[in-house]
Amino acid sequence: MFCDIVGSTALTASMDPEAFATVLLAYREVCAAIILRHGGHVARYVGDGILACFGYPHARGRDAQSAVSCGLAIAAEMPSLNERLNATNARRGVEPFLLRIRIGIESGMVVAGRLGPGAATEIDALIGTAPNDAAHLQHRAPPNGVVIGVATHAIVGSEFSASPLPDGTVLNLPNGYIVKAALRRGRGRAAPLVGRDRELSDLSARWAQTRDGRGQIVLVSGEPGIGKTRLLDEFLARDQVPAEQVLTMACVPQAKLSPLLPALEALRNDVARSGRETGGAAEDFLGALGLGLDPYLGILSKALAGADTSGPPEDAGPGTGSLTPFERRRALREILLAWIASYARDRPAIVRVEDLQWADASLLEFLRVLADTIASLPILLVATYRNDFALAWPDRTNVLRTTLRRLQAQEACLLVNHLVPQMSMGMRETILMRSEGVPFFLEEFALAAEVPALPPTLQQLLIARLDALGDAKDLAQRAAVLGRAFDLDALAAMCDLGPDAAEDGIRRMIDADIVVVGNERDSSGFSFRHMLLQEAAYESMLHARRPALHRRAAQVLLQLRPEIRERHPEALARHFELGDMPAEALPLIDRAAEMALSNNAHLEAENLLARAAALTRQLQGEARSGAELRVWLLRGYVLIETLGYASAAVQEAFDRAYEIAEGMADQAGLLSLLPGIIGFYQVRGPLSVARRLVYRLLTLTREHGDALARADAHRRAGWCLFCMGEVDAARRHLTAAIRLAGQPAERDRAVVLSQDPFVTALSNLAWLVLDTDGPDKARPIARAAETAARKSGNAILQCYAFQLAGHVHAAAGDHAEAARLAEEVYDIATSRGIAYWTAMSSVSRGAERVRVGDYEAGHALMEEGLEAYRRTQGELLRPLLLLLLARARLAMGRRAEAVAAVLEGMAVARKVEALQFLPALQSVLDGIEASEMEATGT
Repeated sequence: MFCDIVGSTALTASMDPEAFATVLLAYREVCAAIILRHGGHVARYVGDGILACFGYPHARGRDAQSAVSCGLAIAAEMPSLNERLNATNARRGVEPFLLRIRIGIESGMVVAGRLGPGAATEIDALIGTAPNDAAHLQHRAPPNGVVIGVATHAIVGSEFSASPLPDGTVLNLPNGYIVKAALRRGRGRAAPLVGRDRELSDLSARWAQTRDGRGQIVLVSGEPGIGKTRLLDEFLARDQVPAEQVLTMACVPQAKLSPLLPALEALRNDVARSGRETGGAAEDFLGALGLGLDPYLGILSKALAGADTSGPPEDAGPGTGSLTPFERRRALREILLAWIASYARDRPAIVRVEDLQWADASLLEFLRVLADTIASLPILLVATYRNDFALAWPDRTNVLRTTLRRLQAQEACLLVNHLVPQMSMGMRETILMRSEGVPFFLEEFALAAEVPALPPTLQQLLIARLDALGDAKDLAQRAAVLGRAFDLDALAAMCDLGPDAAEDGIRRMIDADIVVVGNERDSSGFSFRHMLLQEAAYESMLHARRPALHRRAAQVLLQLRPEIRERHPEALARHFELGDMPAEALPLIDRAAEMALSNNAHLEAENLLARAAALTRQLQGEARSGAELRVWLLRGYVLIETLGYASAAVQEAFDRAYEIAEGMADQAGLLSLLPGIIGFYQVRGPLSVARRLVYRLLTLTREHGDALARADAHRRAGWCLFCMGEVDAARRHLTAAIRLAGQPAERDRAVVLSQDPFVTALSNLAWLVLDTDGPDKARPIARAAETAARKSGNAILQCYAFQLAGHVHAAAGDHAEAARLAEEVYDIATSRGIAYWTAMSSVSRGAERVRVGDYEAGHALMEEGLEAYRRTQGELLRPLLLLLLARARLAMGRRAEAVAAVLEGMAVARKVEALQFLPALQSVLDGIEASEMEATGT
């Protein structure tokens, strides 16, 4: 908040310097007192300007609201200040003057505190755009006016009436709003209340008892944002409680040092609403309460005027001036009790006290006395407080304590859908995950759905909770570096503390409801109660501190839990990545991507590789080339499994990898690259290119590869040569692959990137044997491939083996087994988004439907599968799929369409050089021609 005097230059020129100094000091004293009362901190005085901040050195959770209230209070105090100053100056012969101010307020993150060494040190530095914007905004304020910036308005807009300033963008001025007044209440949204039926029923039941003359007390607790205020609003609306029957006391953090302030403000509001005036009306008010003038009149008058009631009243009645401070407090308490009792004299009433965690000691004491008083009165006392506040309250039959829980998943989804009906599934899932069932968080994220950053309303709330930790905040920040979950030993090592000292700090975080016992790793660890608290703790650190802390975290985790490198490489990689150590992070991200692929988590693998690609740009020379090669390779494998072997994106990935590998001095890097490129040309053609690359791969594996690499090379050679019609050479290579990959030592190795040459070679050999030796000899080989694939648990291998085995079983006449495998491939592929095998299995499923007579549905399914296969840009097996379609059309009597399918299949086979498939297609075509000749007698 920046506050400045209007026309200070002219005012200085019209006054003696000593007189102006007196005015300036009085102005500063008034402003500083109001700033302090609202929880602010005067950062510096700049001539007649005052720069104050709220939320530093300690955030309170409603700092933007406090700043705006403070600005309005300063502006409202100016007439009284002018009156006092002019009265004093008149006695000194100084001409009357009019002191007016302008105030600008803006919110934002700043670097605050001591800055710089030695003589250059600045004690209360504030570095950021918010102070500058506040200074510019105050120039746009009217005299004795308050202007707030756009960021502040986003936080307080529902609590203050404000009108926008003219657009200042052309003049390079910040935009803002002129604040007029505080609103009594305002939510600004109409989200449904979900998941609170039991609590509403309990409140209604207690209200019914209250109306019968039995006073009740309901204490509602819960974490910030859980919906305590909203619950009371909904209760009052559903039970149709008139506003005149509700007396509200709102506790705020800046009033914690002002005794009874929420009760006194409610008293003043009630008097104003009743049309009474302060001053002389106090006598009538006391009479209505049944209280005499002595000693209450002076105390009530000061309370209504907003003055301190603990000191003697200026216009005391008989005997009032001799009261001790204790007696004055007791008299004020008696006035308040009589007032509340009179409130319910003719009708039941509700006393609503919000945010007891910010109540001063006097108010808490008064409420306990009130609780004793209302037992026989038709008064329902409802109080809310945060669950990190220990409320000492006697348990009686008329007292109900209720703690609000977080929303269930279905309840949270209902709330988000109501707030933003047209929202993408991904955005919805993100909001639900980040909010973790806290309604206020859900609302804020939903209404700011397009903004990835933490909404400012949540930001100030979470930072306030962290600031309340005091010196334990540093411990929370270091814990946040470790992650949402952390262990005592790791945190102690991060802070160079002994276990006892670290445990003491954690206990303070638990008491503040920031940390809970137990995490996803074990029940002896700890975790932040909400992921947003962990994010807030992390974001509250200076950026310059973070890399060193992440490097420290990586060192600690490797020392305490060395198994993390293999079991959770992504978690360790994150620390190296944020610790500016890309060379150490990249192998771990690659490992995590491989693990994700092995678990069929393709989206996670894609995200990991995107991070890895960004990190490679931080490397130089051969190190960068090697890292980029690995990333493009892995990306190619990911795209194979999601888009199919022959997708253009797959070709782009492997072309980029090939380009990098060709420029590297170490040609051994091609050993891991060539299988991917071979797979691309094997599926899309021409097969002669794939054969040339296969022979190069065989040479490299003899020089640099292990048994599994050599097996993979033989398998690829065998499948390529079989499709080209070179059956004898193909059989030798496939047999060699099975022998090498089938060794016990190789079978124990993990299947990575869906490349297990044992499974794929068995599947390919089963097809070869089917064509050369018949189905009876092919089926045992197909079953062996199916068994090995099922044991691997890998989705891609299972699709490959089951689809090829189904073809063998269908040729053998076992259509039930073929249909079962086709359905299983379809279920696996569709559940994991594997487009290639979804298309293949759709054609097989359609063929089985046509075979049992479900012609139209089966044919439609086959055409749909073929179209999906075309979209993957696969070519190699399209002749086989067209062969199945042609047979289905023949069964349906659609000979011309069958011929068209066969001719298309033959054209594709010749284009990709898959000569092995031509005889079967030619056989169908010959059969059609023969049947036509027989039908015509020619």
